[in-house]
Amino acid sequence: MTRRRETVLAALVGLLSAIVVVSLGDLIAQLVDAGSSPLFAVGAWVIDIVPPWVKDVAIALFGTGDKIALLVCLGILVALLAVVAGILEYRRAPWGVVLLVAVGFVAGGAAVTRAGANVNWLLPTAIGVAAGA
Repeated sequence: MTRRRETVLAALVGLLSAIVVVSLGDLIAQLVDAGSSPLFAVGAWVIDIVPPWVKDVAIALFGTGDKIALLVCLGILVALLAVVAGILEYRRAPWGVVLLVAVGFVAGGAAVTRAGANVNWLLPTAIGVAAGA
């Protein structure tokens, strides 16, 4: 198999892993609390930390679709990180899994620091990352 084909397959495996993490995390979040979904928790965290002018620009550009635009941007970021993690894992194991776990820590931290959250809000991210790894 050529190196290029191996790299493409590694990237696809990374994307598949991300699909597992996000899908399973979202499914588990329905059992815990919808707000504990890794993607939604990170989205809410981003909304909380960006300066007000960034929110104003997003609203001016996307109107009522600003949150959808945020989720699409997060999805693209997750896909890019997944490709990097897949290639990294193939070429320099275990660094791809280390990247996955690091992103999981960010998502888990975003979930458990939400208003009304408890330690159970960490479960969707932890289970999703474990399955994706």
